[in-house]
Amino acid sequence: MKVECVSSKPKGLRITKIEVNGEPIDLNREYNVVSFQREGEKTDMVYKIKM
Repeated sequence: MKVECVSSKPKGLRITKIEVNGEPIDLNREYNVVSFQREGEKTDMVYKIKM
């Protein structure tokens, strides 16, 4: 999954593009997204983790 966002845009408009396996998401499909927070990290930040 690849997500592009623009942090300077207003809340609700920051995500500008989402792809799964190199293809745009299907707006008629339902997707599950999982996240986590490591101890000591800010709750209002998104961190990039190398997989």
